[in-house]
Amino acid sequence: MAYLSVDSNATPSLIIRRIILSFVLAALIGCASKPSVDFHKLALLDTLPSAEREALLLPFEAIIVGVEKDNQSRIGAIRECTVVTAYTECIHIDSPYFTSQPALRENLRAKYRNQYRPTFVSHVVSFDTETPPCALFTIYSGIAPCNGLALKLQPASVAASWQALRTLQDSLDLSMGNKPPTHVVVYTMGWNRIQAEAIGNVRDLVQQLLAASVADGSNKDAFRPLVLAVTWPSTGSPTISSADFGIKAKDADEVGAVWINALIHRTLQPLKQRYGFRLVVVGHSFGARATSRATFSAPLLRPEENGPPVVDLLLGLQGAYSFQRYGSAENAGDPDGNEGAPYRDFAKGAGTVALTASSFDTAVTAFLHGPYFVGSHQAYMRSRNSPHAERFQHVRAGADGLVEGVICGPERVLYIDASDAIREPHPGTGGGAHSGIYTPQIGRMTYQLIRRCAP
Repeated sequence: MAYLSVDSNATPSLIIRRIILSFVLAALIGCASKPSVDFHKLALLDTLPSAEREALLLPFEAIIVGVEKDNQSRIGAIRECTVVTAYTECIHIDSPYFTSQPALRENLRAKYRNQYRPTFVSHVVSFDTETPPCALFTIYSGIAPCNGLALKLQPASVAASWQALRTLQDSLDLSMGNKPPTHVVVYTMGWNRIQAEAIGNVRDLVQQLLAASVADGSNKDAFRPLVLAVTWPSTGSPTISSADFGIKAKDADEVGAVWINALIHRTLQPLKQRYGFRLVVVGHSFGARATSRATFSAPLLRPEENGPPVVDLLLGLQGAYSFQRYGSAENAGDPDGNEGAPYRDFAKGAGTVALTASSFDTAVTAFLHGPYFVGSHQAYMRSRNSPHAERFQHVRAGADGLVEGVICGPERVLYIDASDAIREPHPGTGGGAHSGIYTPQIGRMTYQLIRRCAP
């Protein structure tokens, strides 16, 4: 997320009126007729000027899954399943898990159903250190296909998106057969990040993580990660800054519940069973909203499966969603929350959940979200004295990013006060320290959590 700004002298009623106005404007902005080229530049890589091309390159093995939006009349809708089957191009909103919790079901259903502009997968691009980037799947002409094959351009459609993820699975199956990674790390960035910026953010996070692993001095074969990143249409480029906040919050939930969920629980799950890697999922801001929604929405895609969590470690960096999502079924009716505690069964979704909060992050405190968004220090403190308190393990990170007293496990969410490590603004963004995560401190923190919670 870039930044939110609210006049500190404005009255609550004035702020609310501004928020309502911004949502109305965002609704109009959301009616754009075509996907923005800013979210598929990677699929045009071979046609770009050198400076734009350089901004999209990654110096390590990685896969980028590009998600976009388009009119339902052109690409079709995200379908709901009518029959429970093991693998279909639809989602199981009527699985036993959701039908037994009707309020939770309807809250989630509203994230994707009847969307005028649903999300879909438009391209999947592969990076390695020996050959130029290439396309495993694309609807655009502008990047060479992988393996020198004649890649057939696919139609822009929701239906073809499922095929894109199956193609990715087949490709990963072939590459992992030679030398499986020790870890697959999935990244998703936040609000107001065009694709080039999101890829640059992933590059910075991964390089800090790799530097931390080298500094650790352990056996290099103990950490050989494959990076996957999902880029998504995280801004409508509104004329009025922040006017698309509400739409993008909803889009983050939709992208998470459908496409990142499918990446985790359909594409990667069978590969994890076959090759034994650990799966780490990292999101920032609205990216943390998307990745958490994905991690805890497995019943939408695998309604009858009750095995161990697929995700070994879920890390939310300065997340832009309410801590009340982790409430239990008993307190899902908390009058301060209206989402029905959708992450109530987090222990079934991830081996360890870790969140960061910082008192220097002013983005997550804007629009009156400070007491609730998990990246806010106000929410960190509030969660200690809420009906949900027993569901969190509250710890603190030092100025070096390392966390004292880490207890890995699914029983409680590891909630980290990272105020000593996340405190400096990131150039080119606002919101205080909201984007101050591309640092050695966060590299060390991430690597420490991986080594302890997903070894």
